[in-house]
Amino acid sequence: MIVKEVKAESPDEKKHGGADNGFNDHLAIVFDYPSEFLTSISGSSKKVGNGKPVLTSIKFGTNKDSYGPFGTPKITTEPNNIADFDFQIGNHRLFGGFHGTENYRRVQSIGVYLKTQVNDQLQ
Repeated sequence: MIVKEVKAESPDEKKHGGADNGFNDHLAIVFDYPSEFLTSISGSSKKVGNGKPVLTSIKFGTNKDSYGPFGTPKITTEPNNIADFDFQIGNHRLFGGFHGTENYRRVQSIGVYLKTQVNDQLQ
């Protein structure tokens, strides 16, 4: 299984990212906002037929729970596996959004926008 889309919606229900890609196998994660917030994102990727990487699994961690993995986690004996990632945001409410690239309607890379805060707000 391959991860085809990651979409984030703000509490005001304005959509940010994602597209109507014709896939109907979507899962929604609903955080207990504002008390629950994203603290980590992890997953794995592999090379596909065109030699480019695609996201094969993704997992989200919050200050209250973890969600996933969604997709198929890395199998260590598979020769096309290329990378695991584990991005720890911490308990500072710094998550600002996602960015990434696609490879033939599949997520190729994913990144996280972080909010800036002054040091006294991080304590």
